Amino acid sequence: MDITRDENGFENLKDLFWEANRAFIEKYLDLLYEDISERCLCGALMHELNKQLEKNDCNNYYADVEFNRNKKEIKQLHNDDGFVSNILPDIIVHSRGKENLDNLLVLEMKKSSAN
Repeated sequence: MDITRDENGFENLKDLFWEANRAFIEKYLDLLYEDISERCLCGALMHELNKQLEKNDCNNYYADVEFNRNKKEIKQLHNDDGFVSNILPDIIVHSRGKENLDNLLVLEMKKSSAN
């Protein structure tokens, strides 16, 4: 599979995601009906994404959960009330800084029961 900056590469990436998502729903449907933590669900989808990356010979790319490359400089969000929260994507598909085309997909997952 070619991951490129053009429309073909984007379509290939979408196909890879939808196949991983289909497998996630098929294999982990019981988790979706339970009160399982978001992190557990993210880990299950990450697993399916990594299987698709390997299957499609995207050997330099990985799906990681809450990956923080810059341990010292975590991005933060400051709201008007003075609340500060760290920003870590739930799932990121990337080369871990080894390829020119690095961050391919960033996912933020929310359960339908979340506020």
